[in-house]
Amino acid sequence: MRYSNTFLMLLIVASIIVLLFLNLVLGSVSIPLPSVWHIIFGSGDEPVTWQNII
Repeated sequence: MRYSNTFLMLLIVASIIVLLFLNLVLGSVSIPLPSVWHIIFGSGDEPVTWQNII
């Protein structure tokens, strides 16, 4: 029973992270996934508008 609770919690956390990225990528301003990744980790020079949104 304990392992199923741990698995469920990991599944919920992973789902939240995936849905957060999908929300950023598919929101009202379409920002490509690699650009979101670069903005979050500070590698790359993406438009300032996208950086402000993220």
